[in-house]
Amino acid sequence: MRLKIGWQRLKAVLTRILLLPLLPVLNWGPATHPLINQRALERARAELAKGNSRINPEIVARLSRQREAYIYGGNSTDVISVYHFGSGGSSIYDYAHNYYPDRAGGAPVFGYSLIDEWRRAHTVPNGFVWPEKDFAIACGWLSHQLADWYAHYAAVDRDGNLLPDPLSTPDGEEVFPGYANSHRVFGAYFFPEILALYSKVDHALVELAHDMLILDNKAELRQQNRMELFDNYHENGRIYNLLTAASERYRGVTARIPPEHVARLRHEFNLVIRGLKVFAEQLCHLNPGLLEALRNSIDPAVTGKPDYLSLAVEKIVDELFCKSFEEIAALSKQSLCHPGPGAPGITVREAGRAGTVFFGFLRRLGELLGDSEDCRCLRGLIDLKFLFLKYLAHHWGANRIWELGARVYPNPALWGFLSELFEQKHRDLEGPRAVFRRQLQPAVGFDGPPGLGEPELLRWMVGRGELRVKVVPALALDRPAPEKKLAPESVRFWINNYPVEQLPAFYRLRAEWEGYKLVLKCEIKGNLCPGHHLLHVGAADKGGTEARALEREIHFAQLQHSAGEGLTPGDPLSE
Repeated sequence: MRLKIGWQRLKAVLTRILLLPLLPVLNWGPATHPLINQRALERARAELAKGNSRINPEIVARLSRQREAYIYGGNSTDVISVYHFGSGGSSIYDYAHNYYPDRAGGAPVFGYSLIDEWRRAHTVPNGFVWPEKDFAIACGWLSHQLADWYAHYAAVDRDGNLLPDPLSTPDGEEVFPGYANSHRVFGAYFFPEILALYSKVDHALVELAHDMLILDNKAELRQQNRMELFDNYHENGRIYNLLTAASERYRGVTARIPPEHVARLRHEFNLVIRGLKVFAEQLCHLNPGLLEALRNSIDPAVTGKPDYLSLAVEKIVDELFCKSFEEIAALSKQSLCHPGPGAPGITVREAGRAGTVFFGFLRRLGELLGDSEDCRCLRGLIDLKFLFLKYLAHHWGANRIWELGARVYPNPALWGFLSELFEQKHRDLEGPRAVFRRQLQPAVGFDGPPGLGEPELLRWMVGRGELRVKVVPALALDRPAPEKKLAPESVRFWINNYPVEQLPAFYRLRAEWEGYKLVLKCEIKGNLCPGHHLLHVGAADKGGTEARALEREIHFAQLQHSAGEGLTPGDPLSE
């Protein structure tokens, strides 16, 4: 009995911890991109054999000789995403991953720059010449960017279909930027304020689902998956690296990627891929029917939705294999700086690599498994499930990890979805989605002009003499349930731990409905005293599901508001 209870507890631990949004920015995922590149190369070779004059034969020949470098170079671009995520949100290298400009109408300029940099080195007398393998990785980098257009940029509707005009501007409600952002796991029929809370989680889960289905069917990827990245070369006292060289084209515009960083990026992303291999195995151990449920929910052969992987293959063939090197050189020159007039808005963040507990968790797991050759020797001899569970039990213990997951990401709807997914047998995701909708919390947030950060938004509100908070119900718009509507009597609007109704000399609260949404407007009657003020706003729906309260400590360093007057520029206000 104790053994059974222990296993159930550990199973619950894995359910909560392993399915957190561990790497929410990994685009298609580190199994999907190699598959897309493999299929693109096969398609280009077939077109060349048929006499298609648009295919560049030199690209096909070089990538055929460097097949694995090209295929697994498809993972290379996401070293930038891992850096962004693992550094606590630093975007200094994002120009090397994203389109330019960063929207559907942009171009994958950096990938073209890598290829052109490789070609130009062969025309410089006595210069450093990059090996052919680097050309293959550069093409893999560009192919990743091209494939990401469907994952991150093309306009997709609520049902996962490509819009007639894929360059349509996303609104975050009915039109989304890319398939991976179109809420395929939990569903897109919610108010945009609710969707925003789950976008990264949904994004991570849909990419993980695609990766798991691919790893299940492709033995080569399952056994050899890795990330190929450019090597550092030492000559005449200098260190050369193709990624660094391409980044130096952005001199004066943004940050160079030093060769010392390249080696670290390669090491850390390969650790993450190694951890993800075991991660996927654990999920299948927990629920042997999971792959069938995922296949029935997202496989285009089952759902009838567009096959975005095939569309990505076509895009790579058209925009890499059908390009001349002159066209690639022209495309690489679009990354120019165009300064705007006037003083820019400035925000500053501390440079560092704080990381997150989840990135470190996967990285640590990857280190424990040793190198990939060791993993292959262990496979079949040691059940990795028990190795992983032993690690968890030894270092933290089940109860502590359970508490950690709930504390870091307190979200009953997510845990309900995952628990239903793993505790019950479902042929698709509809059962878990129903639990998700039932336990989904209302959203509480500040209301004001879009595009402002919270300090600026608070400054705007205090300047107007009014605090504005919006409460949004977690109502499924395609199937609205009465119990998910807001219960106005549940609203709590407290300032300094007083219900605002008990402070009539200072504040007056009004409530206005915007359809199903409730806007709370708290008039500030007089001066605000310097010091720390605590704002707490909470609510619940008619079914009793509590919102995650909006709670902010607001510091006024000096007297900042008098009724009818705005703030003077420079007055400090911070969270």
